Amino acid sequence: MAKALIAADCAVTGDLPAVCVRTGERADGYVSVESRAGGPSPWVALLVLLGPIGVVVLLGIALGVPGERYTVRLPYHEPAWASIRRVGTMGNVLLGAAAVTLGAGFLMAQERLGIIAAVVVGVTGLVVRIVSKSMLPRLHLDATRRWVTLSGVHPAFAEAVRIGETRRSVNH
Repeated sequence: MAKALIAADCAVTGDLPAVCVRTGERADGYVSVESRAGGPSPWVALLVLLGPIGVVVLLGIALGVPGERYTVRLPYHEPAWASIRRVGTMGNVLLGAAAVTLGAGFLMAQERLGIIAAVVVGVTGLVVRIVSKSMLPRLHLDATRRWVTLSGVHPAFAEAVRIGETRRSVNH
């Protein structure tokens, strides 16, 4: 995967090449993606696996580390965006199944089995949600708030951005 340096206003308005950020194929359209500039990585959520101590650390990170939310418009090839949506939906379904499993365990007087099953399904759902978030490019806004670095993009997209920037600088 590659990185692309983009003017912040272009990322927000979607004034980007019609090349899919994930596959490098021609993009079918642009998708608005909310991202956090700064703040913790989504992988930090795996601290939940450390049990109660990990949950406390995770909450401390989530509450203590500021991050600005930005909505950027990124070009996607429809099948690539559909795969990201499917993985995210699967994670949500697993998290819902964890809640149902926990409830069913208590109703059937199998609390211990219900809790164990709910934790396994819930952690699996959490990991799947984190994987779906990691399928999106990472956004880094520079200190001037004028430039955005998108990392984890396809090399063809990064090259299209570089060529587009060169053309704009030649024309001006």
